[in-house]
Amino acid sequence: MNNKYTKKKTFSLLFKLWINFSNKRKRQLILLMILNIIGSFSESFSIAMTLPLITALIDSNKVLAIGWLKNIFLIIGLNTDDNIIAPIVIIFISFSIVSTTLRLAILWINNYFAALIGNDISCLAYKKTLNQPYEKHINLNSSQVISAATTYVDFTVRSIYNFLNLLSYSSFIIFIIFTLLFINWKITIVSLLLFGSAYLTISIKSKLKLVNNGKIIAYMTKERVKSIQEGLGSIRDMILLNMQNTFEIKYANFDLIYRKKLAFNKFLTFAPRYIIENIGFIFIAVLAYISSLKTGSNQNELSIIGTFAVAAQKFLPSMQQCYNSISALRSNKGSIIEILKILDQKYFEFDYKNTNPLNFRDKLVLSNISFKYKSLDKYIFKNINITIKKGERIGIIGKTGSGKSTLADIIMGLLKPIEGNLIVDGNKIYKRNQLQKLFQWRLAISHVPQNIFLSDNSIAENIAFGISPKDIDMKRVIKAAETAQISDFIETSKLKYDTKIGENGIKLSGGQRQRIGIARALYQKSQILVFDEATSALDNKTEDDVIQSLKNLNNDLTIIMIAHRLSTIENCDKLIEVKDSKIREI
Repeated sequence: MNNKYTKKKTFSLLFKLWINFSNKRKRQLILLMILNIIGSFSESFSIAMTLPLITALIDSNKVLAIGWLKNIFLIIGLNTDDNIIAPIVIIFISFSIVSTTLRLAILWINNYFAALIGNDISCLAYKKTLNQPYEKHINLNSSQVISAATTYVDFTVRSIYNFLNLLSYSSFIIFIIFTLLFINWKITIVSLLLFGSAYLTISIKSKLKLVNNGKIIAYMTKERVKSIQEGLGSIRDMILLNMQNTFEIKYANFDLIYRKKLAFNKFLTFAPRYIIENIGFIFIAVLAYISSLKTGSNQNELSIIGTFAVAAQKFLPSMQQCYNSISALRSNKGSIIEILKILDQKYFEFDYKNTNPLNFRDKLVLSNISFKYKSLDKYIFKNINITIKKGERIGIIGKTGSGKSTLADIIMGLLKPIEGNLIVDGNKIYKRNQLQKLFQWRLAISHVPQNIFLSDNSIAENIAFGISPKDIDMKRVIKAAETAQISDFIETSKLKYDTKIGENGIKLSGGQRQRIGIARALYQKSQILVFDEATSALDNKTEDDVIQSLKNLNNDLTIIMIAHRLSTIENCDKLIEVKDSKIREI
C-alpha cells in the first residue's frame, strides 16, 4: 500500500478526488449543497409545525400563545383562535409535501451525480493507464487495471455517494437541532449528549476494523480477478492436467475472505441503528414519565414531548445515515487509495486523429544506444549503432533472450534509450520537450508480433483494427488479406469477411491468426513493417508465399524481420546478429 495515502484521513482522500473533478462537476456539487440546505430547512420547518399541531389538537386556545407562530399568523391575517386548526393542518401538510418532494429530488440527484462522477473517474483512470509508457505496461498486471476500472471505481463511487449523503443528512440534522433548541434547549442538549456520545463511542470502536477490512477487500478484489484470468488463460493446460479443482480452491479462498470482510463491514455499519433506536424510545418514555411526576404538568409539556417524539422519527434515522456514510467511507478507503494511485500517474495525451505519420525519406540511425529495463541491473545493449536505409529489408537474428524484440521496440520508439538517441532523417526522435516527433514516428510503423491479439469480432474488423465498422475500407482489407495469404481461407468461410473468430481468435489456427496479424499491418499502409517472429506458426510453403508477397510490395517500404529460421530472412538486404549486449552486421 502506498504510504503517501495510507496514513491520510478518509476525508483528505476525498479532497484529493475532488481535485480530479472537472470544473463542471465542482459547480454541480455546489448547487447540490445549496439544494440540500433548502431541503433541510423545509424538513425542519415541518417538524417545527408539529408543536402547534399537537397543541391545537389538545387545546386550540393555547396555539396563539406560541410567540413565533402568532407572528406568522398575524402576517397572513389570522389573529383569533377560531378555526385555527385548519390553517395549521394545511401549513403542516404543505411543508411535509414540499420537504418530502425535495428529499426525493436530493436522493435522485445524489445517485445520479455519483454515477456521473464514477464515469468520469473510471474513464480518467483507464485513460491514464492506457497512456503510460510502454515499459510501464510491460510490468503492469492486467488484473490490477481490470479491478481498478471496475470494482475499485464502484467502491469509490459508493464512497462519493455516501459523502453526498453525509452532507445531506448533516445539514438536515443541523437544522433539526436548531429547531429543537428553539422549542426546548434543555431537552435538546440532553438528547445531543446522549445520542452523540453513543454514536461517537461506536464509531471509535469500529473505525480501525472498518479501515483494515477495507484494505483486505481491495487486495482480495485484485486477487479474485487475477485468479480468474489465470484460470481462463491456461484453460487448455488445466483441462489436460485435470487441475480445475486447484484453481477453484484458489479462487474460492480469495472470494470467501472478500465476502466475509464485506459482510462484517456491513454489520458494523448497520448494527448501531437498532441500539440507537432503542435508546431513543427509552429516552422518550423517561421524558413522559418525568413530566407525569411534575406537579401542575400542563398540555404544553405534552406538546413538546410529542414534538420531540416526531422529531426523533426523523432525527435518529438521519444520524444513522451519517454513521452509515462515515463507516462506508472508512470501509472503502483501500479502494479510494488504489484509484488515487492510478489518477496520480503522469501521462502525455496526443491528438493522433489530427496528426500525420512522420515522412520517412532517407534513413534511421540508432546512435550510441544503451538500454536496460528499470527493474534490472544488467544492460541489454551498450553503445550500439545501427543505420537502416529507407526501402531496406533487415533481418535480425539471435538466441532467445538476447534482446531482439527489445531492439525492435527501441527502433519503433516504444522503449526510450538510457543513453543515445534514435535519429530519423537527421531529426532526434527523443528531443527534450518535443514529443510530437516520437508520436509521428510511431504512426509510420506497423508491428506484427508472434502472439497476435485478436478481438471477438469479424475478420474485417480485426484486419482494420481500431477502425469503426462503418469506416472500414473493404478494398484495402481484401488487398491486405491477399498479400498475407489468408484470403483463400476467408473466401471459403460462410460469412467471409464478416466471420466471427472468437475471443483472441480461438476459432482459428495459429498460422491463420498470424496471417490476419500480417494483414492488419498491411492495411495500415505504414512506411515501416516490423515482423517479430510473425511467420513462426506458418508452414514452410505458406511462409514462402507470404515472404514472396512481401517482396513484391512497394520498394520504398522498409521491412524489419526478427526470426529464428534463416529461411525467413535469407533474402534480406542486411542481417544483424544480437549477442552479448552487442550487435554485428553479417
